[in-house]
Amino acid sequence: MRSKWHVSSLLKNKPLIVLAHSARTIAQAGAQAGYQVIAVDAFSDLETQAACLTTCRVPINEWRFDLSALTQSLDQLYRQYPQAEVIFGAGIEYAIMHFDNYPQWNLCGFSASSIRLLRDPKQFFLGLDELVIPHPEVCFQTVGLPVKKDGIWLLKDAQGSGGCQIRFATDKDILAQSLAVSSSLNAGQYLQRYIKGEAISVLALAQSDQVTILGFNRQQHQVGSADLPFMYLGLEANISLLKEQSDQVAEYLLKLFNKFELTGLFSLDMILTSEGLKVLELNPRIPASLEHYQHLLAKFNLIEAHLQACRGLAVASLPKPIGRVANRILFAPFTGVLAADMEWPEWTADRPIPETVFQLGEPICSITAKDDSDSSNEQSQMLAALLESRARVILQQLNRIN
Repeated sequence: MRSKWHVSSLLKNKPLIVLAHSARTIAQAGAQAGYQVIAVDAFSDLETQAACLTTCRVPINEWRFDLSALTQSLDQLYRQYPQAEVIFGAGIEYAIMHFDNYPQWNLCGFSASSIRLLRDPKQFFLGLDELVIPHPEVCFQTVGLPVKKDGIWLLKDAQGSGGCQIRFATDKDILAQSLAVSSSLNAGQYLQRYIKGEAISVLALAQSDQVTILGFNRQQHQVGSADLPFMYLGLEANISLLKEQSDQVAEYLLKLFNKFELTGLFSLDMILTSEGLKVLELNPRIPASLEHYQHLLAKFNLIEAHLQACRGLAVASLPKPIGRVANRILFAPFTGVLAADMEWPEWTADRPIPETVFQLGEPICSITAKDDSDSSNEQSQMLAALLESRARVILQQLNRIN
């Protein structure tokens, strides 16, 4: 009988296709684990190219893949690599229905049907109600809502990611989204009551018989933008919660694990309020926080652990991360061209190809700060200050070049 390690080594002969808006982190971890990685993403940055056998750059429009270009790339890859394994990162929510067209590919993680189920807001929030898991009030009908005076509502799209799919709902928004006959929101869209609190997420690994928490994170979102008020800017990983809060999250995850087909790495987004933690959404794919924990667990490959869990193989005991890592996405303050001799410090990532033309508001790179000491509020403040100073270094270079 072959051992699980022999099975794993055989599977490494298959190419590993990574599909995400930004595939860099997953591609690097996959390459480090010994896989031949093919990345399909929107940037094809320098580090992604270095980690991959090949890359396919697919444009995004309004923070969604161009479906025609995506289908063309996937069709070509399917003809060339019909036995590949596929991993999803952020940005696949809108495109998941297309994977029924590639039956020979092995989706490593949540199945396409499970992703569709968890990204159906009616089914997901109905499931939370059945499990008695608290969440902000949601609404799927627009009738009468504009005249409500009992709170602020958000218009959300379950097929989006990165905060680009969330806006404050106005009367005009609601009326524009309603259908002439049913007055229901478009498929995947819903209204959620806005609640003030701290945006928290948890990174977890689901195996055949258990779900394990790797760590808790504090998310950062754009401030002061009317168009994208909740745009994802980065997060601080491995923060501390009170014991009763972490126990509450563990209870939520166990209930969700028993009801839904949770497989491999995923994240759960929540809002921490004075009344406790309330669930916002479950991300059934590799989350952005993977990069942070890969920094904290440099000798433990999380993508290999994800793949082992998805194959039904036991994952070695997960080490406990020590310290904190924070990152921030740096957006272009103007339209310009990236210089061929741009100097990139070691704490930057997602570095564009030289002479890339960037538009106002487009992501330029990400910056990272790390502290290996025990967690504390002072540590969070120090990391935030370090990120701010590092952002100024890159912006000064851009201003000088342009």
